Amino acid sequence: MPYCEGCGTEIEKDAAFCFHCGRPVRVSDVVYRRQRAPLWNIGSILAVLFGGLLILVSLGLLVGGGAVIWVQSTFSDSEGFLMSREVRLQSDSYAMVFQDVNIDVDVDVPADIWAPKPGDFVTVKLVGVSNDPSKELFIGIARDTDASEYLKSVEYDRVLFDPSWDEEILGISPGPRGGIRFSVSRITHPGVAPSQDPGSLWFWEASASGSGPQTIFWEPQAGSFWVVVMNADGSDDVDLHMQLGARVPILRIIGGGLLAGGSIILGVGGFIVYFGAFRPWRSHY
Repeated sequence: MPYCEGCGTEIEKDAAFCFHCGRPVRVSDVVYRRQRAPLWNIGSILAVLFGGLLILVSLGLLVGGGAVIWVQSTFSDSEGFLMSREVRLQSDSYAMVFQDVNIDVDVDVPADIWAPKPGDFVTVKLVGVSNDPSKELFIGIARDTDASEYLKSVEYDRVLFDPSWDEEILGISPGPRGGIRFSVSRITHPGVAPSQDPGSLWFWEASASGSGPQTIFWEPQAGSFWVVVMNADGSDDVDLHMQLGARVPILRIIGGGLLAGGSIILGVGGFIVYFGAFRPWRSHY
């Protein structure tokens, strides 16, 4: 209980006058305030720097994921294959051969344990059409040992190509012709006409033969392979237009994962920057 400063009589807490001597009770004007916290400290600075770094990383992931999905969606055909531009192949010999298609798998896995194969991740598509309507076209993929044995005495051209991205990959002209171009050169293997038509042989991993566009799909396996292009009757003067494509379903998963990861990291970085840079301004009364 408070006391009167004049006579010392105990008075009520809320009394305005002392009931004994009539002296006014003085009310204190003191207002207590919490000490204002500093706006910036080392913790706030580190939080802003770390959060800003996370935001930059997230932007890179978002751009990368968006680019992967955009390329997959824009340049794929109706079956989901990323296709090259058409390239003309012409030879006066009996065949044109792409050698050294090597699929290497270096991981040793016990036979009783399932392990993914290259074909589980990618499917290759080859499309060819003869430029001579009177000739049927043959396209086949075989292991190098089988193909080289068949063609060892046959005159053929070994095709060397260097794939490179065309400027049209940027979206100026996606279209069905794709955005990959090939620089083609050839080395001739001397020989004679083949003793058998290619379609009569059993060793092809994948093959197609006939008039009009010919398409083969191949799920790669470990080993070394040749791609052989011939006239179906084994005659000389092979002339065609050809496209190469690949379908990689995991690309869409990778793109989606980059987008999801980038979004999460962006949210975390934004949260850290907010509490590091803006929250201190509200820590005082």
